[in-house]
Amino acid sequence: MKPETPDVEEVQGQPCGVLPLDFVEVKDYTTFLAEYTMKGQDFVFHFFRSPERAKDFSYWLKVFPVALERVAVEHFQAGYPRVSATYVDDMESWWLGAKGFGTLLDKDGFAHKFLEKLDQMLDTLTVQ
Repeated sequence: MKPETPDVEEVQGQPCGVLPLDFVEVKDYTTFLAEYTMKGQDFVFHFFRSPERAKDFSYWLKVFPVALERVAVEHFQAGYPRVSATYVDDMESWWLGAKGFGTLLDKDGFAHKFLEKLDQMLDTLTVQ
């Protein structure tokens, strides 16, 4: 007789057994809001406009992606396809994925250092 196993949806409360990702929210900067997590061996970042930049679409669509690319390539020491970013129109946000960083000992420290460098770059670009 086969042992009874509960339905995946019933146990996890999610359709198809997909668990939600547990994001760390970062609200320390005036140039953006962010959240990040690890999905397997990969970093996933979401970036949102900060209240200070809420109405500045030019900044969000022109300045932010330039800084994001520069800092991500330098910090992760990789470019596309290992590190890639895209604008998510319906969320008015930026998504960045960085593949293969799951073996880092201090993932949170590495992520926060990346966000700090991005904030510093954005401050530099918007002052000019």
